[in-house]
Amino acid sequence: MSKSILVEKSPQNLIMTRFLQALFPEAYFVIAIRHPIPSAVATRRWDRWTLRGLAPTRLLQLVEHWLHGYEIFLADAPHLAPDRVVLVRYEDLVADPEATLRRLFAFLGPPPAQIAATVDRAVNETYFRRWRGSRWNPVCTRWHTTIARRLETRTNAFGYSLETPERTVSPARAVQRLLLRSR
Repeated sequence: MSKSILVEKSPQNLIMTRFLQALFPEAYFVIAIRHPIPSAVATRRWDRWTLRGLAPTRLLQLVEHWLHGYEIFLADAPHLAPDRVVLVRYEDLVADPEATLRRLFAFLGPPPAQIAATVDRAVNETYFRRWRGSRWNPVCTRWHTTIARRLETRTNAFGYSLETPERTVSPARAVQRLLLRSR
């Protein structure tokens, strides 16, 4: 607690930003966002329902959960101090970690830090291959099509696509305003 900068990164804080701002008015919010397919597929590995063979329906629920959390954040964002909240895309961070971190440190104020680790830029692609690879199974193919059809528009609002995961789309204006850019 004696440090000048403290970091708290619990996932549930995504939907508690207004409450946290009331408690800590000087706090900054750096919200990380990642494509919902890798998020859902990675989460599914530890999911007890997946282990029971209920994976396809659970995958739909995990993507819906991802959307619900970010939609709550997006609804809360206009109530946050605009100069204290930013959205950082995982995909931007792994594509160009130095530039993304330089912009993030400029937003937060402290001097930039050196990156000590190497970044694996292909992690999302591994999850996209799993998503596509399971399509040989007719049941999975049907579920992926259902998920994409049902949730594509909501996912597009965040700049992502379920139908063609490698493709990025223009996010909704509210998301564009929050994205980390050159400042």
